[in-house]
Formats: sequence, C-alpha cells, structure tokens
Amino acid sequence: MYTLFRNKWSHFVRVGLLSFSFLALPSPLWTVGAEVDGKISRTATWQWPDPTTIETKLDDWMTSRSLQPDRQLEVLKIWIDPAVPNPGPHTLDRLVQVLTMVEPRITESLNSIAPDRDAKTLPDLSWIDSELPTWARDSIRLAVARNLVQRRWFDEALVILEPMSIEASIDPSTLLYYRGACYHHLLRKKECLGDLGKLLERELEVPTRYAVTARMMMADMEPLKADSLDEVARMMNDVSRRLDLGRAGKQTLDGEQQVIEKLDKLIEDVEQQMQQQQQQQQQQQNQNQNQQQDGQQGKPAEDTKIAGETGPGDVDQKKLGDKSGWGNLPPAERQEALQRITKDLPSHYRDAIQEYFRKLATKPRD
Repeated sequence: MYTLFRNKWSHFVRVGLLSFSFLALPSPLWTVGAEVDGKISRTATWQWPDPTTIETKLDDWMTSRSLQPDRQLEVLKIWIDPAVPNPGPHTLDRLVQVLTMVEPRITESLNSIAPDRDAKTLPDLSWIDSELPTWARDSIRLAVARNLVQRRWFDEALVILEPMSIEASIDPSTLLYYRGACYHHLLRKKECLGDLGKLLERELEVPTRYAVTARMMMADMEPLKADSLDEVARMMNDVSRRLDLGRAGKQTLDGEQQVIEKLDKLIEDVEQQMQQQQQQQQQQQNQNQNQQQDGQQGKPAEDTKIAGETGPGDVDQKKLGDKSGWGNLPPAERQEALQRITKDLPSHYRDAIQEYFRKLATKPRD
C-alpha cells in the first residue's frame, strides 16, 4: 500500500513539476547549443543530478534504518515538493532537511558552525564516514563547507570542497560557487576562474546571487598579476583575516614572510627606477652645462669678467644609501616612491601598505 501510494505521489509530482518547469523556465535551459541573442550558447559541461535516482537512494536508506512508513512518507513529501524545482540549486537545502529527519546528529553538526555561532574549531564529522552512505555523506560535507565559507574559514572549507566531484554532487552549483569563492579569497586565480566559469555555463539556472557574485569575483581576479602590489595587498588582507580568526600558526607566518619579501622586492624596484631617473637628469644637466660653456667660448670676453674663468662642470650626487634599505632614502624621496607604488590602489589597500612602510622606516637600524 505504501509503495503504491509513493509511486502515485511521485508520478503526480513529477508531471506537475515538468509542466511548471516547461512554462516557467526559458527555452535555452533545455536546449544544448540553443540560440541566445543571435548567438549560439556554450554547451554546459555539467548536469544536474537525476532526482529519481536520489529518491531511490533515499528510500532505500530509510528502509535500512527501519524508519516507520508514516515517517518515510513525510520525508518523501518534503523531497518531492511540487512548489520547488528539482533538480536545481535548492536541492541541497531540501536534501539536508530530509536527512536530518532521519539522522538528528546532522543538525547538531551544522548548527555548531553556523555563521552566528562563536565556534573555534570544526565539529567532529568522523561519524559521517561510517554511518552515512556516500551520496548523503558528500551532501552533508558540502553543507558544512558552505557554513565554513560564510564564517570566512576558507582554508578549512577548501579541504572539504577540493576533492569533491561535480558529477557526483547533489548540487553542482553550490559546490562550484563556494569552492570558487575559496579560491578567490586564497588568490588561486586559475582554479577560481575555472570553477566560476563552469558555474556560469548554466547562468540562467543557478541562483541569481551565485551568477552575479561569480561574475564580480571573476572580474576582480582576472587582472591580478603575480608579484604585483595588488597581490601583496590581498595577501596582507588574508593574513589579517587569519589573525582575526586566531590562526597564528605556520601558514600565517609564511604568509607574513611572503608579504615582506614581495614588498622588499617592490621597494628595490622603485629605488632602482628613481636612481636611473636621477642619473638621467644629472647627465642631462651636465650636457646642458657643457653646451653652455661651448657657446661661451666662442664669444668675446666681457669687460667685467676675468678671462679664462669657467664653472666646475659637475654637481654632487645625492646619497641614496644601499638599495635594500627603505629607511635610508631621504624623506621626500621615500614619500615619492611610496606614492608611486600605491597610487593605483583602493584606499584601504593604500592605508595598509603605507602603515607597513611607516613601521619599516621607523624601525631601528644596526
């Protein structure tokens, strides 16, 4: 009786969902290589999971857990909801909801690292590997990683998200979006553009906030160049984030050292440029002075000037100190170099780097 009812309920819901989706969603979603705005759209490289397959796995799991028939029916009613398109970006939330009805410990794990909780460490998820089937385990881990990203725990979230397969994911859009966000914050440009580019292959189907934010992150990441001041400023922000979260271990210390090394290299480059400019200016001054002397030698001597008197022909070079010593530059030239390497940055980046330079300039020297 229960099986017959479930089959009829599933059939009714699927017919309703098919009709609703066909009317509500634009045709390019259903046509590979369809024409959009006069152009052939790019074929998506990933697919939404089959809800029927997930339903079968869910049904089998509930049976193995000896769940009462009325409870199983309640779970299936939530999973097969005619008001929510399935599959789609809401699949993960709905699956987590029904899984918690079968296994209450899932709720405890997710709540312990909710964005509004003052959690300091990750919850113990070891029980998931032994007591949940693979399809459910990966879904719960994806939900855990989403919470971690919202808490700015990008390193911990990426440990969970990086090995996950798009093909096996219950919600590929959420996996691609949050993994791409981790790559973005951790300055892994290639991986970031790869995941977010895949997400936007189905831009009309994923949540609007995913699509809009993904485009913003890609536009922010594309011009990023290695060893640029922009990269250094982002690295400084990431070090600050780690310290705010109480992460003062080796990874944070390594990040601080990389910032110092990259800044020192940028300072050295600016100093070399300034020295070259000063040398060019000095050469030009000497050349002009020599030209003036040559012109004067061809003129009659003036009555009031002693014949044979000439100028010195050169000037004293400015002392710049050794090339790596930012604090050795004269104040005016140090300020000029600082303005040059920070002029194109947003104000919050400039403030952070200027503060670093101020500390470096006032640091006692041996």
